[in-house]
Amino acid sequence: MSQPDLTLVQVPEPNQARSRQALERLLAAGEKLLADNQFEEASVAEIARLAESSVGTFYRLLGDKDTLSLLLLQRFMQQLADKTASLRGQGAIAGTWPRVCAC
Repeated sequence: MSQPDLTLVQVPEPNQARSRQALERLLAAGEKLLADNQFEEASVAEIARLAESSVGTFYRLLGDKDTLSLLLLQRFMQQLADKTASLRGQGAIAGTWPRVCAC
């Protein structure tokens, strides 16, 4: 079974290792803010500070906060799809759903 396309937004892959690391730190900071239920209130400057990065790097890599939130959602959905596929491959999902009706 093929997986659906989960792409919500695309950003160019950074060429330099330092920029890739900065992008990962920005994503991690966004995840932390989401987990703490503080993402909406956080400014770009706060996200950059948490990521030990600069506001300029944030805008160069992501463009805006909406792109960050879509990338985080995309990453979560991909992780969920990967885990589900893994469980299916192990046979852990088949037959585990309760029957809703006796149709």
